Amino acid sequence: MLFGCTVIQLLRRVTSFHLPAGADFLDAAPYQLIYLTSYTFFILLLSISMVLMASDRLRTELEHLATHDSLTNALTRRHMDETCAEELERCRRHGHSMALLMMDLDHFKQVNDTYGHQAGDQVLINLVAKVNAVLRQPDHLGRYGGEEFVALLPETSLEEAVSVAERIRAVCALPELGPSCTVSIGVTTRQQDSDTVDTPDRACRRRPVPRQGQRTQPDRNCLIRSQPPQHLRKPPTFS
Repeated sequence: MLFGCTVIQLLRRVTSFHLPAGADFLDAAPYQLIYLTSYTFFILLLSISMVLMASDRLRTELEHLATHDSLTNALTRRHMDETCAEELERCRRHGHSMALLMMDLDHFKQVNDTYGHQAGDQVLINLVAKVNAVLRQPDHLGRYGGEEFVALLPETSLEEAVSVAERIRAVCALPELGPSCTVSIGVTTRQQDSDTVDTPDRACRRRPVPRQGQRTQPDRNCLIRSQPPQHLRKPPTFS
């Protein structure tokens, strides 16, 4: 648009050297009318283009705000539920697997009470950065509520999801200079066609499994690995 306006101005100035003696730019001549009309038309198109560009950018920003948490930039719970439902439906159609990691920060309330809510907000931001560094490009991370987060891992088996969860738990357990929290993670996968978005939440809140070398059931900085329903478990084999 700007290029068209510039061309019209240049043509008008070039033709001004061929005007009759005593002629002026504001004379009511046909060529003057053509120049003025063309210039006005291009200015109108330029204004419309700028409005459309601003509207498109505003729409993109509003969509991002509607689907992402304003503090951590993780997906919102509503958008995460929709993404999980779509992935579940895709798994039903093609027989693929998917995994979910339900993450809960340990003793997060103590961080807010001791250091203030701004420090607590920074802990949440740091957690999202750490988790995103471990996740793959197709994976999705959402904020489920408060200090709870959920990660969707498409095309992932239970063993692979447990490995990813262990790496996240280990990264979050590293000491830091400022306030920090360890994380407890529940791991589950799609196990039957009747699974819904709420199924993983119930499965991940069962009793945690002790890590190697532990004698008691941990309640913090642990992994909770879900088990398939009783009717889907393989019967024991005897030799």
